[in-house]
Amino acid sequence: MNNPPPIKDDKDPHLYTLVVKKDQTFEILIDQVSVTTGSLLKDFTPAVNPPEEIPDESDIKPEGWIEEPRYDAKPSCEDVISSPL
Repeated sequence: MNNPPPIKDDKDPHLYTLVVKKDQTFEILIDQVSVTTGSLLKDFTPAVNPPEEIPDESDIKPEGWIEEPRYDAKPSCEDVISSPL
């Protein structure tokens, strides 16, 4: 976290609460009082939900790369029903 909230250093117990919202923002409460708010994408290093990876244009497939999948797709219902038990 880039700017963490201050820690209470007295001898009393404290309740720390992290509220994460759907819009990728957060709020930190200490003893039910808001002390920090921010964005999960901007206020954390690295970001909690980093952006998608950008493809490398200079990346190439190795020689002998096979495009076909190694296994067949799931069998259809007809294949399963008609197969002997």
